[in-house]
Amino acid sequence: MRKLTTIILATAFVIGCAALSYASDWGTAGKVLTVIEGLRVVTGGQVDVIGTITGINGARNRAVSGGAYYGRYERVWVPHYVWVRQYIPRHIEYIRGRGRVMVGGYYAKVRLERGGHWETVRAR
Repeated sequence: MRKLTTIILATAFVIGCAALSYASDWGTAGKVLTVIEGLRVVTGGQVDVIGTITGINGARNRAVSGGAYYGRYERVWVPHYVWVRQYIPRHIEYIRGRGRVMVGGYYAKVRLERGGHWETVRAR
């Protein structure tokens, strides 16, 4: 009920602002988006019109285990790793018991992080 009341008040406010403004269409769209974002900030994210329409915040509200649990979720960065052959040029290394040793150039297989993605998981 509170959500519906808030949306009705926000819509009335947007229509009232649009009727009083003499800016271009882009100015009116900017005012509407500012009001919608301000509404989200004031309510602490409880009313998120753009997120609901675009489906951005749907993963946080998705039910777990057959729709029985609505818990807290958090976003976790999951890196993608690749194995790359990297050339190590000739250099000097210190080996215990043998001292300084000249090592010729060679290729080594190295694991590097190349991008990744965000996953939404249930917080513990």
